[in-house]
Amino acid sequence: MNRSLCFILVKNQTYGDQMKKLILFFFFIGIGLSLPAQNLFVTSTSPVHGAENVDQDSIKITFNKKITFDDSTFTEGLQIPFLVLPFDSIQVTQLRLSDDSLSMIIEGNLADNTDFTFIVLDAQAQDGDKLGAPYLFRFTTNATAGQFVVNGKISEEEMAKMKANSAADHLGGLTVILSEETLDIGLDFDDSEEGTEEEEEENDPLDAAHIALVDPTTGEYSIDGIREGDFFAFGLNLFSPEQENVGFPDLYIHDPNEDFNLDTVKVNSTDAPTDTLNNVDLRKLLFEPITLGEAFSRTSSLNFSEDVEAKAGIANIPLVFDTFEDPQPKQLFKGLPVKASLQDHQDPFFDPENGKSIIWSMYFYDSVKDSVYLVGISPFGAQLIETVSSSDLDIPVSISTFNSLPENFIDSDSAAAIAEMNGGAAFRQEYSNASFARVEFVAAHAYWEYPLDNTIVAPTHWRVAYEAEDFNFEFKQTNDHEGFSQDSLIFYIDISTGDLLYKAGNNLEDGPSFNVVSSSPTEGDVAVNSDTSTVSITFEAPIRFDEFGFFNNELEIIPFPLDSINIVGFDLSDAGRTLNFKVLHTADTDYTWIVSKARSTAGGVLERPYVFNYTTSSASGSQSVAGSVNTQTESNKTLEATNEFDGVMVA
Repeated sequence: MNRSLCFILVKNQTYGDQMKKLILFFFFIGIGLSLPAQNLFVTSTSPVHGAENVDQDSIKITFNKKITFDDSTFTEGLQIPFLVLPFDSIQVTQLRLSDDSLSMIIEGNLADNTDFTFIVLDAQAQDGDKLGAPYLFRFTTNATAGQFVVNGKISEEEMAKMKANSAADHLGGLTVILSEETLDIGLDFDDSEEGTEEEEEENDPLDAAHIALVDPTTGEYSIDGIREGDFFAFGLNLFSPEQENVGFPDLYIHDPNEDFNLDTVKVNSTDAPTDTLNNVDLRKLLFEPITLGEAFSRTSSLNFSEDVEAKAGIANIPLVFDTFEDPQPKQLFKGLPVKASLQDHQDPFFDPENGKSIIWSMYFYDSVKDSVYLVGISPFGAQLIETVSSSDLDIPVSISTFNSLPENFIDSDSAAAIAEMNGGAAFRQEYSNASFARVEFVAAHAYWEYPLDNTIVAPTHWRVAYEAEDFNFEFKQTNDHEGFSQDSLIFYIDISTGDLLYKAGNNLEDGPSFNVVSSSPTEGDVAVNSDTSTVSITFEAPIRFDEFGFFNNELEIIPFPLDSINIVGFDLSDAGRTLNFKVLHTADTDYTWIVSKARSTAGGVLERPYVFNYTTSSASGSQSVAGSVNTQTESNKTLEATNEFDGVMVA
């Protein structure tokens, strides 16, 4: 599956495996579907917490009540109710109850010279009571345990929020991991940095033996038995048993300078002369989408020179998450595709109604070097993804010819509000269950695509484009097609004033009327080529056709004489305002074209018919005929047009 948006949390890891391991880790801790009495607790373990030089082939956890292992004890699919870290440090051969049913016994082989963390995740007493909270203990198969202790806390404000959100959650709270491997927070577009599977396993920041549960009353944690070395501290929330696990768990990091890079925790006799290191505190990392303005501000870290100006900002936001298969955005500059993927689309990453996305792409132009920089921006900073020559861009104009983004512009949240109140919200609602739906935000002076005037004088604007595809079996039968119908709704908004400049859509009605502004050949042209030539008709607004390239009954253009002309094809140009026909004419023939009906992409109708005449002869006729039409009927009533297409044609 090819996806184009990315939020990679851990660089240099196999993303899918990493996510599965992380979600499984915290899903196991947050097990349970109901909250029976919570009077079951651990009374002792063997080895005991802090044990050294452990040399045994079993681990024993004893409870205050007899426990059971029947199928209803654990969450569906969970094979064992405990977690041992590091991963793969124990080969479990058997899980059994003691004869008195008070103990769970794990038999297996423990790795040598290894520090272990063992977490009891769940248990159920024979009387139905559940384990009140996870139980954690540490031991080592080394001759001695580490001498150092690391202490820290979560802010009181964050702990208060957690308590408010999970008041009934006996497993709710945080776990803190002290790992020798860091988490790189941000975008990762470079596939070449990925290592081998063995290297990724060795560099897994989750595969750490130093873990602690945060005290839910104080927000404090303490990890003992740590050996000298450099570590990184991060924490994740435990899911509530009563709530469905939706989205990604909250992430807390030790990042005192708030640069989204985990600061090193140095554990040694110099930094911890009393063998205790305090104040290794964690702050919550917010996984929240941002506006283009917020994204733009983060690019200051790239330190571009004064010759570099921002030309465009783009975000592609899915509106349907569970069936979002191939959201490769229509990049403004197709020569610079975003080369990353979001494995599991969750709506906390996107906020289409407020014009926010977890990822924005911006294009910067260096006028001195004639180079274009593609920058990816997330809430955690900006990254230069690619640099190309301006000539490599797949656009019909030079990037040097269009305006840079103004210093003060209408941000994407305001652009979204304008679009939403003018039909965007209804579009999202209508296609909330579609096979595919998205909205694309583009801020640029993309004048070559501007529907009302595709020249350099077009205003710099927001293009907010809603698109949807939906499978319909009846539609498939009727149209002999693959069965996907399409719809779109596009808004053009002045980026400086917020004025709605133009609104286009497949199903709009009652838009402003418009007229034909010119034709080629023009009225009275002579000696028009009788071989294949082009007849063009330019309108004031783009004209509408359906997803198959048909105009249905919304366009009526008739050439005369019909038996002496052959139309072999057509296309649209000038952002949809000019209709070009490829035509085979007959020599020495006079032609008349009548444009009697058309509908614009805004839903407007042609205000008045348009007629033009030309000839393939070397000269036109010298005679003309003039007259009038009596519009009085036999009942002496004046003939009136009943709609915009009615009238009288004289031949």
